[in-house]
Amino acid sequence: MTGELNRIRQFEVLKPPLKREGNQLKKKVKFHFDGRWLIAILFLFTVIASLYFYLKTELPRWWEEFFSPSVVIYQSPK
Repeated sequence: MTGELNRIRQFEVLKPPLKREGNQLKKKVKFHFDGRWLIAILFLFTVIASLYFYLKTELPRWWEEFFSPSVVIYQSPK
């Protein structure tokens, strides 16, 4: 009896999972959208918007300083 029971258990291990078990495994692996992703997306959106408005005001000034000619006045000692 024990040998027959062990043989049955060996075959049960080799059986493919039932459809119901397969669906349960797929559900465990599925991606769940939770609040952490929403917070991360809102944080990135806030950083990008802040950089846009900062550079919108500062970039023209930097551009002007970079391309404006510098005037050097030299006075000879008398």
